[in-house]
Amino acid sequence: MGKDTSIKRGVSLYSYQEEYCFGILSLEDCLAVTGRMGVEGVEIIGDQMIHGSPFPPDEFYEKWAAWLDTYNVTPVCSDIFINTNLYKNRNLTDRESIHAMIAEIKHAHRLGCRVVRLVSNTPAHIVGRCLPHAEKYDVALALEIHAGLGFDNPFTEKFISLMLKEKSPYIGLVPDMGLFCRRYPRVVKDYYLRMGVNPRLSEYLVSAYDNGEIKPGAVSPEQRISELARFNPTDIEKEFIIMMSGFENNDLNVLKEFVPYIKNVHAKFYEMTEDNVEYSIPYRDIIEFFDREGYDGFLCSEYEGNRFIQDAFEVDSVEQVRRHHVMMKQYIGS
Repeated sequence: MGKDTSIKRGVSLYSYQEEYCFGILSLEDCLAVTGRMGVEGVEIIGDQMIHGSPFPPDEFYEKWAAWLDTYNVTPVCSDIFINTNLYKNRNLTDRESIHAMIAEIKHAHRLGCRVVRLVSNTPAHIVGRCLPHAEKYDVALALEIHAGLGFDNPFTEKFISLMLKEKSPYIGLVPDMGLFCRRYPRVVKDYYLRMGVNPRLSEYLVSAYDNGEIKPGAVSPEQRISELARFNPTDIEKEFIIMMSGFENNDLNVLKEFVPYIKNVHAKFYEMTEDNVEYSIPYRDIIEFFDREGYDGFLCSEYEGNRFIQDAFEVDSVEQVRRHHVMMKQYIGS
């Protein structure tokens, strides 16, 4: 791939959640290790790493700006959750949801992020009513399209309908590359084997997934469990069966018509091998697709294999992210 590509490399700090949770890395450390890798962009989940988000003290923003300058990284995206079922007895009102969204928009602006990532259950009509604020603060509102909650999800469909109607530069998408798992993640399969899943059931399900016989949404998890009654599945095996619906193997062309609306990309990965290859997701094909379609933006690494190895192995998220960027740098050619 030539040097004229407009694809840029970033890291979601979510990737370092294991080390951050256990106090091995601070927020500043996460920025430092990313900068040392020569990676330009960073994506952050404020609820995870910013105390008081989206209302941290002014001193935080001053430290944040200094860290960005010190480690030579650029803020790309602020990941947020408008939790409409915050209370046990009722959903948030529209007014409360709008107030929460506006606060997140202002927070992203102060962080220097040009994109706010929304999750699938964010009500589309709330997004529409917040667009004037997004424009005022120059922050795009972009829905994550995640495996298991893909393009046929009702929330996704409503959001895309609004997006196509508005045709605003301040509304768009963040596709997650877990949509393109060509093989079922090995670390997930091995985790459930360690948890006691029958190897015969595991082999059957993984083979069915890899052969395209298991498609998210084709049947409900309950139906699939019923269909597998001959295995007499235990509780952990039922969990494994349900987990199968969290991965998708779509054709990349499902993104083709939406490329102009893509504001950021979650470069999901579960396992980087010692050869700097992602076991499940075809990143050479993905990067060639985005380059061919003229995507101008970031691919932000998002490591999610940690939770499937921590029971048996030491998690080294930094090394996994480093390998991911060795791979992406090679494929991007920069």
